[in-house]
Amino acid sequence: MISFTLARTIHNQSADSLYAYANKTEVYLSLGELEQDTIAELADIARSHPQIAKRLTSFEDSTRFINYVMPTELFVSEVPMYIPEGKAPTHEAPGSKDQSRYKIIFTEARFGPDGLANGPDIIRRAINKKPIVEVWIDRETQKVENILSTTSDKFYEGMPVPVF
Repeated sequence: MISFTLARTIHNQSADSLYAYANKTEVYLSLGELEQDTIAELADIARSHPQIAKRLTSFEDSTRFINYVMPTELFVSEVPMYIPEGKAPTHEAPGSKDQSRYKIIFTEARFGPDGLANGPDIIRRAINKKPIVEVWIDRETQKVENILSTTSDKFYEGMPVPVF
């Protein structure tokens, strides 16, 4: 009992310390240090693009999203993203990458028997994720510069992977 309580406490403290922005149906997790306002601004730019808006509104109201925010030059194996030919996923520090171009990887959160969660609880209760779309944003022009289809997770498909 003590081990489970300790594990839950560590899990909640970890979730509370993330660079994140949340609303009722989405959580945006930044892999680098970004303020909530900056994350929200990037999310608004991505969601306001007609192609992305159409794609995301096709989901039911009961869908919850976990969306990953990072520099476009960063490729992380645990996040189901587009990885260009010849590139390998790494675990480099996001701060060492170009901070003028970001990408958001939109994923559908999957939940266990406890059902849906809202707001920040999405990351606490999600047990997996399914990739939807990847959006590249130029922060200087405030425009979407690329939209990529995502594929299933090549490295961790079928394995439980932490969502944060």
